[in-house]
Amino acid sequence: MKALGVYSVENFFSIEKPLDCATEVPFGISMILTGLESGGHEVDLLVLTSASPVRKMLDDELQRFRPQMLCLTAVSTQYPLINDVARIAKEIDPTLFIILGGHHASLQPEDAILNPSLDAICVGEGDRAIVALADQLSAGKTPSGISGLWIKSKGGDRAENIEKNPQDRFLDDLDQLPFINRKLWSRWIFDESKMPSVLVGRGCPYRCTYCSNHAMQKLAKGKYVRFRSTDHLIAEIAAIVTDNPKVEDIYLEVETIGVYPEYCLELGAKLLAFNNTRKRPLSFGANIAPTKRLLAKPDLLDEILGLFHKAGVRFLNIGLESGSERMRKEVLKRPDHSNPALIDFCLRARSHGIDINLFILFGLPTETPAEYLETVQVARACKPNRVYHSIFYPYPGTDLHHHAMADGLITKDILINNKAERSRPVLNSQTFPRSRVIFEYIVFPIRCYHGDWPIGKIAFATIKNLISIYPGLYAWARRFLASYSFTKAIYTNYKAKSFIMRQEIAQEVKK
Repeated sequence: MKALGVYSVENFFSIEKPLDCATEVPFGISMILTGLESGGHEVDLLVLTSASPVRKMLDDELQRFRPQMLCLTAVSTQYPLINDVARIAKEIDPTLFIILGGHHASLQPEDAILNPSLDAICVGEGDRAIVALADQLSAGKTPSGISGLWIKSKGGDRAENIEKNPQDRFLDDLDQLPFINRKLWSRWIFDESKMPSVLVGRGCPYRCTYCSNHAMQKLAKGKYVRFRSTDHLIAEIAAIVTDNPKVEDIYLEVETIGVYPEYCLELGAKLLAFNNTRKRPLSFGANIAPTKRLLAKPDLLDEILGLFHKAGVRFLNIGLESGSERMRKEVLKRPDHSNPALIDFCLRARSHGIDINLFILFGLPTETPAEYLETVQVARACKPNRVYHSIFYPYPGTDLHHHAMADGLITKDILINNKAERSRPVLNSQTFPRSRVIFEYIVFPIRCYHGDWPIGKIAFATIKNLISIYPGLYAWARRFLASYSFTKAIYTNYKAKSFIMRQEIAQEVKK
């Protein structure tokens, strides 16, 4: 049978090319479509933005491809647009079987299944379920008994007409998953050679209250934190550069690559061996969390970091989130480490020639402006290459969303109507008012980079923050910067560079 996947992008590059680079390709819908294709079904992909002529694009695609199944995915902020897609698709072709997966369906299934345009939802991982569904539909059967799917019968949306099949177990062996078909995304990406991602693993060992992992872990039995074998991973990297020789760097996508130090050492050795076979070695980046085990064993940490550098790992992303130890421990439930330990971790990485990027959240429940300013100071002390700052957004299904609703800090309407996720505040906080949060979001580069960046670079970053509050304007600015050689040169000149020389960092680590 034919299945059409639909993905939506809010912060888009252009309507024709919504994704700026290959790093932005999502694994969820990619794996669903690739799995269907591997199962003998024909697939295609449509990518929409908030500015797209949805009805025309959808009608054109349905007439051209003639699918029997529409596969939708959404987090809660994407759901309003995806809801419109489902409604319009049913109007165009009432016989179309429409299924919704992703975090919204998984964490708010009772709400999602009531959508009259949907025939089913997938709760949790759907790699095997979607193939079973397509097989049943293509055989002319009424879908039934598929693990993880909530399926409506012909009786409609009433509770007694919904078959709710529980999830079985998480997929233990990720090597069973096919390499995603990246060609599905070719017509939707501005630069498909720029840092494609490979999936290293699924699941997170931590229970951070702002993240959905703790809720997603409850959806099935079995091991939640899983990694692919290093051989399988290297094989996909080799396939990527064979298909696209212009690729120079790869992002190793996983919640934190440092969960298993032995895996880090094995992966580092395999990446090094792979790069030794190439005339032009690849560079890599990844997420990492400073774990207690790594912090307690500096020799092991140095061994991993040293090997990573030799293997081509050029940067590591760390979720600082807050520089307030109270916020990290009591509110966010982040991994338990002190600010000095975190700073030492970052400086050690830099001494090995690996850049550090930090991610921070602010405008959090109970956070004060003083605690936010503490975050800025800790970030500066880490000497990062770049700090990605975001305004807290309470995703439905997370612990902080429940607390924020209970405390009257948010309403359902403000979440549904939010058009600038993580660049506009939604909390009605008395300790950190919205106006102050927006102000701090805009002037963050001034606070964080003063004395380290040139004034022009700080001004450029500040203007970028101001524009990002308005998604349509931000999309236009991104297109403009990428359209002309002189604007590309300006953008390249103002990209984040390392704060200080590695020799200086090495001296600090030795102290």
